[in-house]
Amino acid sequence: MGENTFQPKQPLNRQFALFVKFVLYRKPNWQTELHRFLESRRFTKFSYGSSDCCLFACDAVEAITGTDIAEPFRGQYSTRSEAYRAIEEYAGRASVEAVTERITEENGMPEVIPLRARRGDLILLRRPRDFSLAIVGLRGEILAASKRGFEVAPIALAVRAWRV
Repeated sequence: MGENTFQPKQPLNRQFALFVKFVLYRKPNWQTELHRFLESRRFTKFSYGSSDCCLFACDAVEAITGTDIAEPFRGQYSTRSEAYRAIEEYAGRASVEAVTERITEENGMPEVIPLRARRGDLILLRRPRDFSLAIVGLRGEILAASKRGFEVAPIALAVRAWRV
């Protein structure tokens, strides 16, 4: 090899490489898959363990990428207290923000400024009790699980975002 050939000596970020399982890639038809997912969840009521804020957003990511990023805690809870216990076991502290940080780190999802989030990206919303995990919809709106299916949340609630 010539002296102008790039030869990495180690991973660009060795610490990062130790925690990342793999990097997610969107399917070629991800927009169609996201649309199908949103149509199927339009009237699915909020329910811990099946259609809560974390699983809604993680299920959207699975529709887009084919990868279940909620696998480590899926099926581990059915109530609010069980959810926070499962989150604490997985992420080290009982917070939606903590579980989101762990999921995105493990799956190589870079953090971006919320106003730079694109369709299909994850958004962390500030709520009165804690945080809520949401996604950016096909029209650029922020969609979060709610009692009546999913709701459009104001951008002012967005505090963090990650690229899918």
